Amino acid sequence: MNERAGSARARRWWPQDTTRRLSRLNHILIPDTKPERDRLRRHGLVRLLGAPFWILQGLSREGRILLLLAFGVGLAGLDVRFTQIHQLFAMLAGLLAAALILRPFFRASGVHGEVSGPDRVAVGAPARFDVRVVNRGPTRLDSLRVRRPFLPWDGKWQGRPDGVPVLEAGAHATVSATATFTARGEHHLDSFETCALLPLGLSVGPRQATAGTRFLVVPRVATVASVTLSQRLPPERGQVLSSVQPGESDIAGVRPYRAGDELKHIHARTWARTGVPHVRQYSAERSDRITLVVLVDGRGASELTKEATLSLAAGVAARLALHEGGWTRSSSTTRASRSDHGRARGHWTPFSTVWPCMR
Repeated sequence: MNERAGSARARRWWPQDTTRRLSRLNHILIPDTKPERDRLRRHGLVRLLGAPFWILQGLSREGRILLLLAFGVGLAGLDVRFTQIHQLFAMLAGLLAAALILRPFFRASGVHGEVSGPDRVAVGAPARFDVRVVNRGPTRLDSLRVRRPFLPWDGKWQGRPDGVPVLEAGAHATVSATATFTARGEHHLDSFETCALLPLGLSVGPRQATAGTRFLVVPRVATVASVTLSQRLPPERGQVLSSVQPGESDIAGVRPYRAGDELKHIHARTWARTGVPHVRQYSAERSDRITLVVLVDGRGASELTKEATLSLAAGVAARLALHEGGWTRSSSTTRASRSDHGRARGHWTPFSTVWPCMR
């Protein structure tokens, strides 16, 4: 009981909504789309302030660890009168400087990268991105690494992608990276980058970038065992209220020609028999409809409450589309989401396209 009470107090003092707001605030100056981020990188002030980041981008993971170690050694060797630690700092700094200077000589020439990922992924579900690295050059390449892009505020990488030890001329290799996302809507990631690892493994050569990737994060689909439509009237199948849409599926009969009728619908046999032009008359397509209204308004409702509501609505829509009926179209407003279901069994793509962008 004490542990439950403690966790409840912790959630009350530090709710998950606060964590989401802080994460979003941490990326407030970063644009959402890749073209906007590329435009920001080309800005003169950003280039001037980003000079120190050039050093970090040129170092490998091992090189960054050594850079932190060199800072610690430098602080310990400030007193040059009573210790010789400053000489160790000088050696580490010289080693890192040499690794950065030699970067242009280890360009991964002929490397071409292509990234493929899912078009849609549910909130919290792992999204896998496969980077296909092709060696179009005439020589073999050793020790290639694939760097992942910087994720938006709601993204988190899972694990670390493997490198490519050897890539023969004309060969290809695939490196996979997995991430999860906690916010609905369209996401646009930056490029994955392929580079060669220098000897001693402290730095990497110039990077070869892939194209960006777009995908949509949809609400998590809750498991709904059944949907009972208690107010659905009338129960008789032959008297179900149906929506009517113009169609040309079945011929209901013929009627005399009227000005404006298309000539392709003229019924030649009736015209020949009666001597009066007649056109075919088609029966209209009919489909049963179910309206699903989701209320997500109110300032008092937290983001977690709204996400849970949309998740439940997604489960109901999936149940209706795959088991109880089908989906024809969906519409949404700022206060509610109204979705009309039809008899197109197994199709609910409009739901997964419209609802993820609701706020």
